[in-house]
Amino acid sequence: MVLDADAPLLRYGTELLRRTVQSPARYASILMAIAQGRREWGDIATAVPDFRSSGQLAPYLARLEALRLVETRRSLDAREGSRSRRYHPTDPFLGFWFRFVLPNRSEEHT
Repeated sequence: MVLDADAPLLRYGTELLRRTVQSPARYASILMAIAQGRREWGDIATAVPDFRSSGQLAPYLARLEALRLVETRRSLDAREGSRSRRYHPTDPFLGFWFRFVLPNRSEEHT
């Protein structure tokens, strides 16, 4: 089971971030927001409590895209250069992990 104390996947998302980014907690908050269905820029920025403005989100989303953890999708009718973007986890398991596992872990497993 994923939530068992000795399960190797219990720490999967946080370990992945610790190996690849400097501020894993912020990236985890962003990934959790996206996994929970917040797909648009403003919704994601609002879900991350320590952002004072939505402009702070840009470098984090760019890094997550560069790491191929998040992808940007535009609707078919969006014009080229349009800011109308939606963000999605690229890996279904990672999306599951940030939506269900991270919020339900006990403090001893962080």
